[in-house]
Amino acid sequence: MSGDAGERRGPGPMRVAIEGTVWMLLLVLLARGFVGDTFVLRTMSMEPTLLGRPEGGERIVVSDLHYGFEEPARFDVAVFVFPNDTSVRYMKRLVGLPGEQVLILGGDLFLAPPDFTGDPARGLEQGLLRIVRKPAAVRETLLEGFPVPFPGGLDPFHPDRLWTAFERLDEGPDEAVLVREGRIELETGACILSRGRILDDLHDLLNDHPAGAAGTLVQRGSVPVGDLSWSVEARSRGGPALASLALRNAGHDLPIEARIPLGRKGRTRILLDEREIASTETDLEGETWHALRLDDIDRELVLSIDGDVILSAAYEAAHPTRDPLPGRSACGLGSSGGRVAFRTPRLRRDIHYLQRGRWRFLVPEGEFLFLGDNQPASADARLWRRTAILDIRSGRILEGDAMGLAPETFRPPGSNPWREPDGSFAFVDVHGRLHRFESESAFRRLGTWPTPYVPRDHLRGRGLLVLTPLRRMRLVR
Repeated sequence: MSGDAGERRGPGPMRVAIEGTVWMLLLVLLARGFVGDTFVLRTMSMEPTLLGRPEGGERIVVSDLHYGFEEPARFDVAVFVFPNDTSVRYMKRLVGLPGEQVLILGGDLFLAPPDFTGDPARGLEQGLLRIVRKPAAVRETLLEGFPVPFPGGLDPFHPDRLWTAFERLDEGPDEAVLVREGRIELETGACILSRGRILDDLHDLLNDHPAGAAGTLVQRGSVPVGDLSWSVEARSRGGPALASLALRNAGHDLPIEARIPLGRKGRTRILLDEREIASTETDLEGETWHALRLDDIDRELVLSIDGDVILSAAYEAAHPTRDPLPGRSACGLGSSGGRVAFRTPRLRRDIHYLQRGRWRFLVPEGEFLFLGDNQPASADARLWRRTAILDIRSGRILEGDAMGLAPETFRPPGSNPWREPDGSFAFVDVHGRLHRFESESAFRRLGTWPTPYVPRDHLRGRGLLVLTPLRRMRLVR
């Protein structure tokens, strides 16, 4: 027997590939047999929550039976038949329910009474508008998808690394942000503004301009940064101290601060405009690293310590009704009464809903409102329009999507019907059927109107699970 008899070799690359394919097929069959169907995302409208590409993005398990037993809920990610072309299926996030008036104001969603027709700014002053707050699971999903990278933390896009392009780029590299053993040490009374400021040195991670520089996914973003989640690890050095996390929201000028005693028992407090709005007693060991996190999301402040929510408080503040936001968001760290060491800072932003096209919606009974998470690039309810033409030959009126969405291609906005290379014209109707005309004189344009809503019977299921690629398997929130 050879002396190398105890050495074991792993499976070869061919076997690994075959086993992976078999497992994927089994998962797909199980999903279809016991849950419903799978949906392959082919647009970028839900990025970075869900990644899609024309050649095939993430494959998502969809529960076809879900809406047979439960009513659709706000913030569900659902598959539906596109009303302007019933040959097309879309997946987007449900944000408006039947009978509601929904407004996009300063990056957030608001509900107004159905009969409210006045100026939104006046409605906010009168307390008639109510901000829509996302459930914790949805809020966390969106924060994970919208990091704000520190300088030097941007990653170029490469096709073979499609599934890693959005991961962990929001952590400050040691050499750019932190000093000495990956920590910032602050003396008593010192206060710094982290290099994670939302200024010109920071970028929004989304590819806001798909037609921009070739070969890169990360560009300077055009999306305003308002609501933030700011987290860091901290411990006191040489005795008790008070650590502070500070935020500034671009939508208002009120300073936000959390003060956490380390190394002694004391009151942990959240302050808004230097006024305490929430507090509780805590007792944190000084020489132990503690994970601190302060969120300012949907006009609600949440402080977490070591993964547990310690304090939360909703607050009222002036809210902009238009973009751009009046200020700039920022984050900071500070200490008092002793020395505090900080490490592993992390900065993330909330989704910022854009007033791109339509921004005020009165949802009819029996219908729903859907938006994409990729606000700068999503063709959703804000932009959906239907157009009608008269076929002069037959006398029929044809209706179709104004963007000219055909089963195999996308046309520029407003190009349905469109001119073909041979000089003829083509038109896609609401059933996905293609109609051809020899010349522009063979039809007459009748008009275009907005169609932002999806009827209940067009819903096909709720997204449950990202099935493939396997390394990104997770629940859809």
